[in-house]
Order: sequence, then C-alpha cells, then structure tokens
Amino acid sequence: MNYQELSQQYFICCDEIQRLTVMLYEEIHNDQGDPRHNWEAIIDKVKSYRQGIQAETEAIITACQEHNEE
Repeated sequence: MNYQELSQQYFICCDEIQRLTVMLYEEIHNDQGDPRHNWEAIIDKVKSYRQGIQAETEAIITACQEHNEE
C-alpha cells in the first residue's frame, strides 16, 4: 500500500466516522431540534455509535500496519 492508498483509506474511515457522528447527533434530537431524553434509547444509540467508531479506528490502524509491513 503506497502513501496515496493509505491516505485514501484514512479518508474513507474518517468520512465514515463523520457520517456516524452526524447520524448520532440527529438520532439524539427530535425533528424540532430538542434533545431526546429517553435514557435507554440514548444508551442503545451510543453503543451502536461506539461500535461503528471502533470498527473505523481499527481499520485505520490495520491500514497503517499493512503500509508499514510492505
């Protein structure tokens, strides 16, 4: 994996992190922009967000490792 490919992988992962973050923000607010306050629902949404973020950060680490192994 060359520098350009590594950078592209970083971009893809960071773009997905941004998408997940926007989605979380929208999910924890109602259509009027008021924050939702159902504790259990918020916990579920945050857990899902964490899983997505974890997957993307692991992909960044893996890409860097692959680049360094070449």
